[in-house]
Amino acid sequence: MLVDLQVFTRDVAQKSDSGLMWRGFGFLASLQMSGKIVSGGTSPARHRLSQQPKKRISLFEYYGLDWLLLASGLTTKYLMIHQNRWAFATSILGCLAGLAVALMASQHGIALYNLILIGMSCTGFVHWGRLTRSRVSA
Repeated sequence: MLVDLQVFTRDVAQKSDSGLMWRGFGFLASLQMSGKIVSGGTSPARHRLSQQPKKRISLFEYYGLDWLLLASGLTTKYLMIHQNRWAFATSILGCLAGLAVALMASQHGIALYNLILIGMSCTGFVHWGRLTRSRVSA
């Protein structure tokens, strides 16, 4: 792909042993070129992107746990709207799936967040209705 050098307004093209050097906006990127440069060359960013291998999109990269997380999260919200105790159980299931996905993706902050939510959901499940009964009897 040919790029006009005027597009890079503050850039300076320098010739070096390895090819054309693009300099501007605080970064240096070298571009390996062979042959003559007529009206520019390949953009350094496009050149790097074209060398990267194409990643296939997989719907089951995390073994379906991310989809389980989605389903249990939506179910949890539905049950919470209807003030159902089992919303905490579906929340625990979703957080366990989220914890597994976070650990597979090496996202330790999200894993800690899911552990905290599991603890809160267990507390909510165990104490469901106790506060309401104590308010009615008082």
